[in-house]
Amino acid sequence: MIGAVHALLRRMGPALMLAVLLSGAPWSAVRAEDAACTGSLAIRLYAAGAHLGPFAAGEGCVAGIPDALGLIYWTYSPIRGQVGNGGLTVTLAEGARLIGVFWPSPILYDHNGGAFGYETQPQAPDRGRGAASGVRYGIRDGERFVWLDDARFVQRTRYAGARSLRLLQEVSIPELDAAVTIESFVDPRHDVLVQHLRITDTSGRARNLALVHYENLTPTDLALPLTTSTISDTVIDAPLEQVTVTANGIEHGALGVPVAFIWDAQPQPAQRMAGLDTSALSDGVAVTVNGLPLATGTLPANAPDAYTAATGNRWLPVTQVIGPANAAQQWPLALPAGGSAEVTVYAAAGSTAAAARDALRAVRGTALAELRATVDAHWWTFTERAARRPALAAEAPADAERLERLFWRGLLVLGMNLDRGTGLLSAGAFRQPPYGASWPRDTAVTAYILGELGYRQEAQRALLGTAALQRPDGGFGGASYNNGAPWPFNEGLPLTYFGGQVDGAGWFVWSAQQHYARTQDRAFLQAIWPSVRKAADFLAAWRDPGNGGHLASNEEDRFLPGQTIAGDVAVIMGLRAAGALATVLGETPAPGWAQRADDIEASLAPNYWRPDPGYFAWLTTPLLGGEYPLTADPSYDPIMWDHSNLIWPGRLFAPPHADAHKTAQHMDYFWSLMWEGEPGGRLLTEPYNTGLGWFATSLSGLEDQGLLADGRARARIILRWLAQHAAPETALIGEVTTLDRLYPQSYGAPHSWAHAFAIQGMLAAWPQTADAPRPGDGSPASGGALMPLTLGVLALLAGIARRRRLCRSV
Repeated sequence: MIGAVHALLRRMGPALMLAVLLSGAPWSAVRAEDAACTGSLAIRLYAAGAHLGPFAAGEGCVAGIPDALGLIYWTYSPIRGQVGNGGLTVTLAEGARLIGVFWPSPILYDHNGGAFGYETQPQAPDRGRGAASGVRYGIRDGERFVWLDDARFVQRTRYAGARSLRLLQEVSIPELDAAVTIESFVDPRHDVLVQHLRITDTSGRARNLALVHYENLTPTDLALPLTTSTISDTVIDAPLEQVTVTANGIEHGALGVPVAFIWDAQPQPAQRMAGLDTSALSDGVAVTVNGLPLATGTLPANAPDAYTAATGNRWLPVTQVIGPANAAQQWPLALPAGGSAEVTVYAAAGSTAAAARDALRAVRGTALAELRATVDAHWWTFTERAARRPALAAEAPADAERLERLFWRGLLVLGMNLDRGTGLLSAGAFRQPPYGASWPRDTAVTAYILGELGYRQEAQRALLGTAALQRPDGGFGGASYNNGAPWPFNEGLPLTYFGGQVDGAGWFVWSAQQHYARTQDRAFLQAIWPSVRKAADFLAAWRDPGNGGHLASNEEDRFLPGQTIAGDVAVIMGLRAAGALATVLGETPAPGWAQRADDIEASLAPNYWRPDPGYFAWLTTPLLGGEYPLTADPSYDPIMWDHSNLIWPGRLFAPPHADAHKTAQHMDYFWSLMWEGEPGGRLLTEPYNTGLGWFATSLSGLEDQGLLADGRARARIILRWLAQHAAPETALIGEVTTLDRLYPQSYGAPHSWAHAFAIQGMLAAWPQTADAPRPGDGSPASGGALMPLTLGVLALLAGIARRRRLCRSV
């Protein structure tokens, strides 16, 4: 999705990047500054003379490009892990900094309902002071203070097992002679985030420390041209954030959608209410809440803020933007020599304050061991439902382990990102539009993959949820939110960027037909048939009178409408699938469906085939004319992958078709651009990860068609590379993995479709099996964790015992 735009900007070079930013941007000046990392580019923005902070900084060698429409990162994401339950979804950076909270759905925006969600941009202030955003942890030892997400410290992020959704983040802090482990997970039964911090002394001496909890949450109106400030760089999609400090901790919520942070610590400090006068809760606990916004929407902060109070750093004057919420607390900890101190943090969401507190009470009243057992058993049971798994026994042990971890992690990402209310799939838990949205195309393909794996209920709900997003004309927006609203920058503008893509309708109909063929569920077919018929009529009518292909649309997220072979193939698939379903129902297919599909298929070779050097081209916007040019970086660009649906699942030009050789010739040509050296080779440049899985699937399909003898071997090369370059230890993959000099390696936010196609690619490239789980995945064979069944029994017994104690106390 965003990868195509990112690739375009990269090819323009820094000078043209800045020109693009200046065009239509609301900022008075833009200048580029060299960051500390060689080859990295830092871009700073200035508005009316006020410095808004860096969009990239030397620490961590991060580079980003803001979009003229808002403060957007095209590829880099600070996300290191994600936990969730299909309702409450949380993303975390180093040191367990919360950078994304999505509720009541992993699909972030519900513009009519005001759903709660925020994510911080990865701004990097001067080390040890300055702006810090989100929810952050720090430790004070006397006069020394550090943040746990400081880039100087050795950070390790991993999950408790290959099939676990308990995230473990370990921080080594030599200057404080301490180590910290933060365990984060979301209860599957309640919308509660649990974070357990364990601070361990490595000095051999007893001492007193303070654990700091800091929040900097600034809700904004997305309609405003300026949505962040120097100190408050978090965007919340809610009109106003209300923060109060109670005996339970800091509570904050957006207009009836509260989230409450409650701390457990020993000893518990005496607490009292804190008003807007920056009064302290108690000795060693500093809390301030900046004043309410003025009618103009901005308010100068004329007193030290909570960050300063919590960390002892100098005051930084700041101008807040609408509804600032800034709070911090310090909690005393007695750290024994060579021992540990522990703190548990809970964050709950509910439709009312009472609902959030009820969830908190339920979870806080449950032992930590029982909570761990519950979350492990829940996700183990979910993954055990996978009826198809790649047989990797013949792979080298290191490759087999990486591939297996990628398979299970992808399944868990899909489980987290399926909205439990509508069944829709979130593109990813990332605030940057259009992530956090549901793409009909992505959801339809993923529904097919889930159905193949045996998750038929999830597949059916995803398809029915997608049907509810259908437009009156039978088409779909490129990306939609829970209430059906398109991406807000395109509301009311059909077929603008992300406004509409013809392949969404084609994939939806095809996936619905595949689901019926798999389940023979006539109730499902009757429920979805009205949407299928409308979509087929739309596909048949969306015709270019000039060349017979589909009428221009925004395939692969192009800013300007155009034609692609991917769109044409999706139209063919959808029309033929609709005809098959009509026959099942005893209805007569519309007379134009089959003929339209045949006409488009006949136009593919004349419109797209280029005999020298032998590949299917990309046609761009009729406004510009001509075909999309090949570049020196073809493996990055989605044009390469978009032809893959010719082979899978389209099976167009398959033998005995006279043009069957052209698909193999096309894939051979792009393979030569992708890889250097065979058979192992190396990828020449960074990939569009969704395309890697899709390309691998199609290579395997060519071997099945007898057109490419080593198609499956090549597919396995691609998938080994993808598994090797997933995020270390977590096996998460984003939409793009960047590897080049200007954009140092980063993985992006966990991307649902990329993970779905990695799974599909593995199922196509290797035979399937239901082998016993490997050690280290949380199974009984791992030797490190108890059986989830045993844990579940223990949890049940503990619950019974607790209820008996409560009965005795009444």
